[in-house]
Amino acid sequence: MTGGILLNSQTGGKTEEEMQIIRVYGIINKILSCYKSINQASNFIKRRPTITELDNNEEMTVIDYNHFHYDVIVHKLSTIRDLSFKLINKIYSLQLKDRNCNWDNIWKKRNLIPVSGIL
Repeated sequence: MTGGILLNSQTGGKTEEEMQIIRVYGIINKILSCYKSINQASNFIKRRPTITELDNNEEMTVIDYNHFHYDVIVHKLSTIRDLSFKLINKIYSLQLKDRNCNWDNIWKKRNLIPVSGIL
């Protein structure tokens, strides 16, 4: 024990609190990356390529081009939702497995969240 905090050799000597911060930071970083991808896809849609730009790629029409970028936006929004559930799980130590992080399971553990009165 160092300073009353147990250090784990599997975490490279980091405390559990430090590992928690690293995990939360990783999730937040992924959320920010999704926002960046949404912004890029939105900019591509606004750019509206000309027909001549798409002529080089005969398989893609303007509709296909917009559809592709719309799909990216929808996928990233869904990913942000899933990451938000994981973030809640990590911050409040709900001990849900990543694959079980969903609204229903978080709701079942709402008594572990100090702000449960607003849920």
